[in-house]
Amino acid sequence: MKSKAKPSKSSKTEEKPFVTQAAHKKNVTAHAKMVTAAAKQLRAHGIEPSEKRRLEFFFATNSHRKAQALVDVLHFHGCNVVLVGSGTKKFMVTGITPERVMSLPSLREWSTEMVALGFEFDSLFDGWNVSPLE
Repeated sequence: MKSKAKPSKSSKTEEKPFVTQAAHKKNVTAHAKMVTAAAKQLRAHGIEPSEKRRLEFFFATNSHRKAQALVDVLHFHGCNVVLVGSGTKKFMVTGITPERVMSLPSLREWSTEMVALGFEFDSLFDGWNVSPLE
């Protein structure tokens, strides 16, 4: 999800980093594998590649400011987004995308963009599923 008009990025000098370069690389690899398995599961449940569905997604980070910046960008791209604080050390961002095609290339592209967006805002893209609102 490339952002043209996005809020300012988190300043890593003010807060401890949440996602290291090594953790980001592991997350890229994990999501690349997961998306293929998820596409197979969707087919097993009768969801065809040409069908459009909304996806529920999850991010985590360590500051309210980072989470809010991510919320703003996701909202700008048409997602319904909620920031959930759990204490003072972990913040969750969850939301639902607009409808998108459930083909493997579409899911792979979206997942790759979400992992990159999370890293850009020092947040971990924690996963996704087909929205339960479908």
